[in-house]
Amino acid sequence: MIARKTIRESVGLTHEALKSDPEACFSLASSFYKATELLNEFPARIPSDSRPFVFNAALSLELIFKAILANKRSKIPQGANGHNLKLLCDRAGVAISENQSLTLELMTEELVWFARYPTPKQPEKFDEFHDAIFEKHIIRNHSGNVHSTRANIETFSNFENYKRIWEAAIAEFKA
Repeated sequence: MIARKTIRESVGLTHEALKSDPEACFSLASSFYKATELLNEFPARIPSDSRPFVFNAALSLELIFKAILANKRSKIPQGANGHNLKLLCDRAGVAISENQSLTLELMTEELVWFARYPTPKQPEKFDEFHDAIFEKHIIRNHSGNVHSTRANIETFSNFENYKRIWEAAIAEFKA
């Protein structure tokens, strides 16, 4: 009797082969993109919480960047760097604006913990996120005793910003 692993290896179904297969990464990235489109189209289905949208969007970007790297036969970062969207985007050679780079910085934190858990494991990561990373995406104004706070739509992880980054990544994947 042939061991199951030997059979898988004989047809090329191995961990190493799949993690560097650009088409496998692209297919999964496309699935998460479609989920993001649906979540954007029906936001009322998930009341008062955008984290499922952001998680799917960030995961689709991570996977498309890895598909590009696999296509180029470049080393794909592992561990914490394997989720760093700015790093993956830079290494994949996807041309984005400075605002989009800030969007990726925010989406990395959202992917790693904010969209999955109420709080990160370390309290200092929570403070860093709110005091340094998230604060870059907030516009605060005041005139006299009137204050206003709003999201910077140019950098926030909304569908329009996400889609522009996605389209730039698709163009790079197909190049």
